[in-house]
Amino acid sequence: MADRARHTPETETPVNPYSLLEAVNSSSDTAHTGWLIFLAIMTYLMIAVAGVTHEALLLDTPVQLPILQVDIQLKQFFQFAPIVLVLFHLGILAQLVLLARKTLEFDHAIRFLETSDRRTHPLRLELHNFFFVQAIAGPQRSAVMSGFLNIMSWLTIVILPVVLLLYMQVAFLPYHDVATTWINRIFLSLDIAGLLLIGVFLMRAETSFFQAFWRSTFTHPLSSISTALVLAIVAYLSFFAATVPGEPLDRMGQKLMAWAAPSEAGKVQQSGFSLPFFSAASDGTLFGI
Repeated sequence: MADRARHTPETETPVNPYSLLEAVNSSSDTAHTGWLIFLAIMTYLMIAVAGVTHEALLLDTPVQLPILQVDIQLKQFFQFAPIVLVLFHLGILAQLVLLARKTLEFDHAIRFLETSDRRTHPLRLELHNFFFVQAIAGPQRSAVMSGFLNIMSWLTIVILPVVLLLYMQVAFLPYHDVATTWINRIFLSLDIAGLLLIGVFLMRAETSFFQAFWRSTFTHPLSSISTALVLAIVAYLSFFAATVPGEPLDRMGQKLMAWAAPSEAGKVQQSGFSLPFFSAASDGTLFGI
């Protein structure tokens, strides 16, 4: 993200960075508050889901929301919690895209006032402390600090929400309800689609999706490949590993993961449930344990 604004944004009129600074800081303050609320919602849902045991799934025990101490029917919770999370995630994504556009314009405008490629103009020190803004247009800093800011953005905005959606689906699997599992899959897919369609504008100021996608991939190949790989793995696990026994996707997933393959000793190797790509021997041991 540190060098994302080196290309000229698609603007016809140069922007005065002094007048734009107030707008960037105001939007950053709002987005920072929204990000904190989103982080709190993710933490809250994770705690609620983690409290659902196999016994609760077997007895169809209502989910008791932390702090609020309100009981919600088990199926209704796992049907609506992913919807709430996806709506909040797409909302904060849209808010950050609007903030990124302003910040990229500010960074481009202030570069005309700097005599070198180093980001040393004092106006950068007046930017809001939100790490997302600092990663785009903050002052020159060490590679370690810049990497930390970028990883914070990548983890909390891109990775953790989709991983939490997958965790919700996996946690509810022992209930063996195909309809609820498909609700989880559908909204996980919508979230991934939103990340791909909206997320590219977190790194680029272009108004064309294809230009922004191509240039962000070309400029940041490592982060683009890492993001695509993580999203592909999450989608694969959701559709072909986290399946209800007996459903069509389960049978397809068994074939893709070689559910039963003869070992050298003639024993059948079975793929694990929690770790589908690791195999356990017929006596249930994993790695000899």
